Amino acid sequence: MEILLVRHGETEANVKKMHQYSHESLSTEGLRQAEILAKRLINYEIGAILSSPYQRTKQTAEIIGKHLGKEVEYDDLLRELKRPSEVEGKPIQDEEVLKIKALIDEQGDDSGYRYSDEENFTDFRNRASELLTKLTQRKEDRILVITHGQVIIMLFSVMTCGDKLTAKRYQHLRASLQLNNSGITVFNYTDSKWSLRTWNDTEHL
Repeated sequence: MEILLVRHGETEANVKKMHQYSHESLSTEGLRQAEILAKRLINYEIGAILSSPYQRTKQTAEIIGKHLGKEVEYDDLLRELKRPSEVEGKPIQDEEVLKIKALIDEQGDDSGYRYSDEENFTDFRNRASELLTKLTQRKEDRILVITHGQVIIMLFSVMTCGDKLTAKRYQHLRASLQLNNSGITVFNYTDSKWSLRTWNDTEHL
């Protein structure tokens, strides 16, 4: 099985480096990226298209689905990491936002800790594990998945470290990995093992 993971197209919040709400829409550039990506994927034999239900991923997926002539399946497991409501809509480098995120990171391995209403590391890791298991149960040979940057990084982290993935290890990987809007990351699943084939391919741009 081959899984093509795509980060959604660009939003205005991406350009402004803001933490996003679930209802953020694609920018003009993001719509263009989705169209270009869709044309690239036309020659791929895609068995299914799965997407996060957030607006920016839905728009990206629907554009691709239209070009490929496929319906999009929405799965809440593909939604972006839920951060505290206090940081949503605020600049990523805002001083108060950085303090909140640092505090959350410090308490990362405490599964009972929450700053407010966020999804903590344990929640996020478990969701990624559940998603990977769900994907292995699919029958298609190639699946296109439209999701978010943090989700792709967490999936890779779980694949790489398995049960040994700690909050600190995830934070290190998160800081080291970059994903562009509409970038393609490819995972293979063979003989009950996951492997990374391509990371953040943006040739279409």
